[in-house]
Amino acid sequence: MFYLTETKQTDYIDFAKSEFYIGSLKDYTLIGKNIKITDYENYLSCFEILKEDNLWLKHKKIVLILNNSKDDMFRIINTPAGGYYASERLKNEILKKRFSGMVFKEITTDRKVEVIY
Repeated sequence: MFYLTETKQTDYIDFAKSEFYIGSLKDYTLIGKNIKITDYENYLSCFEILKEDNLWLKHKKIVLILNNSKDDMFRIINTPAGGYYASERLKNEILKKRFSGMVFKEITTDRKVEVIY
């Protein structure tokens, strides 16, 4: 089992450029008002406030800023686009060494994620 304790959502998600809206816990098709999120703390706060009213904070687009990333692997939690991320260099080394048990998915295949390199 592999687990990264340090998370990078505050470093790599540009919340101000990402697009969020209000949804419903009961009606997953509801697309409510757009809501502006400034940073991770604001995201968590809005998420908790909306949840009290059976509403949900949803996203149209998440913007990842990776142009200055020096990490070969990082983890994002408690937000859309959560998961483990590996650099192309690390992915190639893992494949070359024939390690198994991992699947790599290109970030750009998720139409709701915009990556700035």
